Amino acid sequence: MQSKWFKNLQIYCFRQPVTLTVASLQEKLSQSPFHPAGQLEWSSMGWVPPSEESDALVFPVSHTLFFTARRQDKILPSSVIRDFVQERIEHIESEQLRKVGKREKNEIKDQIIAELLPRALPRNSEITAYIDTKNGWLIVNTSSRKKAEDVISLLRMDVGDLSLILPELNTSPMRSMTQWLTTRDLPSQFELGEDCKLIADEGESVTCKQLDLLSKEVTEHLNAGKLVQYLALQWQNKLAFVLDDEFSVRRVEFLEINEESTDDMYANLALMTVVFAQFIPQLFEALGGLATPST
Repeated sequence: MQSKWFKNLQIYCFRQPVTLTVASLQEKLSQSPFHPAGQLEWSSMGWVPPSEESDALVFPVSHTLFFTARRQDKILPSSVIRDFVQERIEHIESEQLRKVGKREKNEIKDQIIAELLPRALPRNSEITAYIDTKNGWLIVNTSSRKKAEDVISLLRMDVGDLSLILPELNTSPMRSMTQWLTTRDLPSQFELGEDCKLIADEGESVTCKQLDLLSKEVTEHLNAGKLVQYLALQWQNKLAFVLDDEFSVRRVEFLEINEESTDDMYANLALMTVVFAQFIPQLFEALGGLATPST
C-alpha cells in the first residue's frame, strides 16, 4: 500500500460493536494468505501485508485496522478460446467426415480451456480496506461494489459473521441528489462540482462534464423528469468526490492536503482516517440520516 490515499469509498456499517483487535485480526487473516492461482484455476485471492516494511497482515492506525487483499486472475481472451475451438472442430470434421454436435463442441471448449489455462498470463490487483473500530465502519478502497463484496466474503470466511450491512439511509442518494439540483438547495457543508449524469425512466441518459450544474441546460433535463445518477460534490473545501445512486463515493480528491508531502505511511493514513471520520457522518446526515436497520 505504501503511502497511498484512498480514492474510492465503499462504506459498510457494523450492526454490533467491533471487538476485533490487531492481534485477533492478524491471527484470523493468517488463515488465508495469498497464493498464486493454480494451473487449472481461473483466479485466487488472499491477504498480503498492507505495508512493504512489514510482514504483518494488519497495519493499525489509532482505532483503525488496515488490511489488503490481493486477487490474481488468469488472462485468457474469449477470442483466443473461440479460435482454438473452431480449429479443433474443423480438424475433427475434416478427418472424420462428420458434423460436430453442440454437446461435443462444449466438451471441446472445456478441453481447450484446460490446455490453455496453465499458460495464461496472471494479472494481480490489490484492494485495501480498513475497519474503524470506534465508529463501526468498514471502508473499502474500490469503485466496484462487486470487488468490495469479494473482499468482505474473504473476510467473513476467516473472521466469521461480521454483522456488516450497507448504510440504510432515510433518503435514497438518487432522490437527494435530484432534489439538490432541482431546488438548488444543498446541505450547508456541501457544494456542487461540475459533473453529473442524468437518466430517464426509459433509459435515456445525459452526461455533463465541466459544466455549471445550475445552468438552464441541466434544469431543462430535470424538468423533463430525469433523475441524477451521479453527482460531483465538494465537502467543506476539504474533499472533492463523486456520489452515485448506489452510495458509492468515487474519485476522492483531498483539496487541502498535499498527498506527496510525506512518505510516512502512518501519518498519511492517520490524517486520512480523521478526515473520513468527519466526512462520513455529515454525508449520512445530508442524505437524511441513517434509518433504523431492518432485521
